[in-house]
Amino acid sequence: MVLQQDRWLIDLAPSGTSSWTVDHGQADVAFHGHSDGDGLLILPAEAFGHDLEESFVEGAACT
Repeated sequence: MVLQQDRWLIDLAPSGTSSWTVDHGQADVAFHGHSDGDGLLILPAEAFGHDLEESFVEGAACT
């Protein structure tokens, strides 16, 4: 599963072999393998059962 590049990095596994990202539009979350960057598991935001108008991830820029 190849994903678009416009994603936020949320977490990186301690082993460095996988990561968790969220689509900038917050349509889905994905878990990636680092050998190729492809999505190992992709879940639409609705799968978590929250109201998407009230629940979201807020990002912050690092300087």
